[in-house]
Amino acid sequence: MNKFYNLIGMAKKAGKVSVGYNKCEEAILGNRASLVITSEELSQNSLKKFKNSCEKYNVKMISNASGEELSRMLGNDRIIKVVSIDNKGFSRKLWELWEENSKCGGDHIDKN
Repeated sequence: MNKFYNLIGMAKKAGKVSVGYNKCEEAILGNRASLVITSEELSQNSLKKFKNSCEKYNVKMISNASGEELSRMLGNDRIIKVVSIDNKGFSRKLWELWEENSKCGGDHIDKN
Protein backbone atom coordinates (compact mmCIF):
# COMPACT_ATOMS: atom_id res chain seq x y z
CA MET A 1 0.00 0.00 0.00
CA ASN A 2 2.98 2.33 0.29
CA LYS A 3 2.96 2.87 -3.48
CA PHE A 4 -0.72 3.80 -3.32
CA TYR A 5 -0.27 6.44 -0.63
CA ASN A 6 3.01 7.70 -2.13
CA LEU A 7 1.26 8.26 -5.46
CA ILE A 8 -1.42 10.33 -3.71
CA GLY A 9 1.41 12.49 -2.33
CA MET A 10 2.81 12.90 -5.84
CA ALA A 11 -0.63 13.87 -7.17
CA LYS A 12 -0.85 16.54 -4.45
CA LYS A 13 2.54 17.96 -5.42
CA ALA A 14 1.27 18.13 -9.01
CA GLY A 15 -1.80 20.08 -7.85
CA LYS A 16 -4.22 17.30 -8.82
CA VAL A 17 -5.83 16.62 -5.41
CA SER A 18 -8.83 18.17 -3.69
CA VAL A 19 -9.09 17.59 0.06
CA GLY A 20 -12.16 17.83 2.26
CA TYR A 21 -15.88 17.40 1.93
CA ASN A 22 -16.70 20.70 0.19
CA LYS A 23 -13.73 20.76 -2.19
CA CYS A 24 -14.32 17.15 -3.23
CA GLU A 25 -17.99 17.82 -3.77
CA GLU A 26 -17.07 20.82 -5.96
CA ALA A 27 -14.59 18.69 -7.93
CA ILE A 28 -17.27 16.05 -8.59
CA LEU A 29 -19.91 18.59 -9.61
CA GLY A 30 -17.38 20.46 -11.75
CA ASN A 31 -16.38 17.28 -13.60
CA ARG A 32 -12.76 17.58 -12.40
CA ALA A 33 -12.75 14.51 -10.14
CA SER A 34 -11.89 11.21 -11.75
CA LEU A 35 -11.48 9.28 -8.48
CA VAL A 36 -12.77 9.85 -4.96
CA ILE A 37 -11.05 8.22 -1.99
CA THR A 38 -12.80 8.13 1.36
CA SER A 39 -11.25 7.11 4.64
CA GLU A 40 -12.64 4.69 7.18
CA GLU A 41 -13.33 7.67 9.45
CA LEU A 42 -15.95 9.18 7.11
CA SER A 43 -19.48 8.96 8.55
CA GLN A 44 -21.94 6.54 6.94
CA ASN A 45 -24.21 9.44 5.95
CA SER A 46 -21.38 11.28 4.18
CA LEU A 47 -20.19 8.04 2.56
CA LYS A 48 -23.67 7.49 1.16
CA LYS A 49 -23.76 11.04 -0.24
CA PHE A 50 -20.41 10.58 -1.97
CA LYS A 51 -21.41 7.19 -3.35
CA ASN A 52 -24.56 8.73 -4.82
CA SER A 53 -22.64 11.67 -6.32
CA CYS A 54 -19.99 9.38 -7.77
CA GLU A 55 -22.62 7.15 -9.32
CA LYS A 56 -24.47 10.13 -10.79
CA TYR A 57 -21.34 11.70 -12.29
CA ASN A 58 -19.56 8.44 -13.26
CA VAL A 59 -16.63 8.91 -10.90
CA LYS A 60 -14.81 5.89 -9.51
CA MET A 61 -14.68 5.62 -5.75
CA ILE A 62 -12.44 3.85 -3.25
CA SER A 63 -13.68 3.67 0.32
CA ASN A 64 -12.14 2.66 3.64
CA ALA A 65 -8.63 3.97 2.97
CA SER A 66 -6.51 4.84 5.99
CA GLY A 67 -7.25 8.38 7.14
CA GLU A 68 -3.94 8.47 8.98
CA GLU A 69 -1.99 7.54 5.85
CA LEU A 70 -3.90 10.03 3.72
CA SER A 71 -3.14 12.73 6.27
CA ARG A 72 0.53 11.80 6.43
CA MET A 73 0.99 11.78 2.65
CA LEU A 74 -0.88 15.05 2.21
CA GLY A 75 0.91 16.79 5.07
CA ASN A 76 -2.15 17.41 7.20
CA ASP A 77 -2.29 17.20 11.00
CA ARG A 78 -6.00 16.32 11.07
CA ILE A 79 -7.40 13.02 9.81
CA ILE A 80 -8.43 13.39 6.18
CA LYS A 81 -11.77 11.79 5.43
CA VAL A 82 -12.22 12.42 1.71
CA VAL A 83 -9.94 13.20 -1.23
CA SER A 84 -10.59 13.56 -4.92
CA ILE A 85 -7.97 12.92 -7.56
CA ASP A 86 -8.44 15.41 -10.36
CA ASN A 87 -6.33 13.74 -13.05
CA LYS A 88 -7.17 10.65 -15.08
CA GLY A 89 -3.60 9.32 -15.21
CA PHE A 90 -3.12 9.45 -11.45
CA SER A 91 -6.62 8.05 -10.93
CA ARG A 92 -6.05 5.10 -13.24
CA LYS A 93 -2.78 4.13 -11.53
CA LEU A 94 -4.22 4.55 -8.02
CA TRP A 95 -7.17 2.34 -8.99
CA GLU A 96 -4.78 -0.34 -10.30
CA LEU A 97 -2.65 -0.23 -7.15
CA TRP A 98 -5.73 -0.51 -4.92
CA GLU A 99 -7.02 -3.51 -6.87
CA GLU A 100 -3.61 -5.23 -6.86
CA ASN A 101 -3.31 -5.12 -3.11
CA SER A 102 -5.62 -7.78 -1.74
CA LYS A 103 -4.64 -6.82 1.81
CA CYS A 104 -5.89 -3.25 1.51
CA GLY A 105 -9.11 -4.05 3.36
CA GLY A 106 -11.04 -1.37 1.48
CA ASP A 107 -13.84 -1.30 -0.99
CA HIS A 108 -14.13 0.16 -4.42
CA ILE A 109 -17.01 0.97 -6.68
CA ASP A 110 -16.45 0.85 -10.42
CA LYS A 111 -18.73 3.19 -12.30
CA ASN A 112 -16.67 3.52 -15.50
